[in-house]
Amino acid sequence: MTTEPRDLRVGDLMTADLVAAKPDDQIGRVRQQLTHLPIGAVPVLDEDDHPVGIVTLADLQEVAYESEPIAPCMSRPVCTIDTTATVRAAAGRFLDERLHHLVVLDHHRAVGILTPFDLLELLAD
Repeated sequence: MTTEPRDLRVGDLMTADLVAAKPDDQIGRVRQQLTHLPIGAVPVLDEDDHPVGIVTLADLQEVAYESEPIAPCMSRPVCTIDTTATVRAAAGRFLDERLHHLVVLDHHRAVGILTPFDLLELLAD
């Protein structure tokens, strides 16, 4: 019996190599990650790896001081999904809420990120 793509779990499809920041990280460091790595968002995590915000290049458009902390620039609340959720549930969230990123949680800790492109790659294979 094969698993249908829509029944796969988010944990099977997410990008597990999570690029994240801490609230006191400098804006310049986060901007460099967003411009030099193939990512569209950087989750901001507290000391227990709980997501407290998320930053995209759009959040940094009006920022002048690269040495300031990222916390005031981050968007809140963070849209999250559990590793055990189905890909179908994630697709529904992307469509219904018009999301571009879901931070993936395992026991309330950020362990990955999922984007609509991850779902498209699944369908293209």
